[in-house]
Amino acid sequence: MQNNIVKLILEIEKRPVMYIGRNSIFCLKAFLDGWHFRNPKQTENSEILIEFADWIQEKFNIDQYSVSWDKLLFLLYQDEEIALNSFFLNFNQFLQEKHQ
Repeated sequence: MQNNIVKLILEIEKRPVMYIGRNSIFCLKAFLDGWHFRNPKQTENSEILIEFADWIQEKFNIDQYSVSWDKLLFLLYQDEEIALNSFFLNFNQFLQEKHQ
């Protein structure tokens, strides 16, 4: 059975604290990393977060290479909770653009 990371993110968006403990972009990153690395061969769409990081860099014209999406968003907003909220907004926009 495949585990879809996009579906998981959309579920987390509904009630982040239930999944990640507190409203923090870094808690989300740690949760998703742990979820993925528990069995990477069974994770569907695992590359999407790499694509998302590239999309964030392009959207906000950021020249920080080898920086993960959580750090990029924190760099932009300087607040863990605002960066988390921005993640969900931007991730949904990213998905819409990807499927057009």
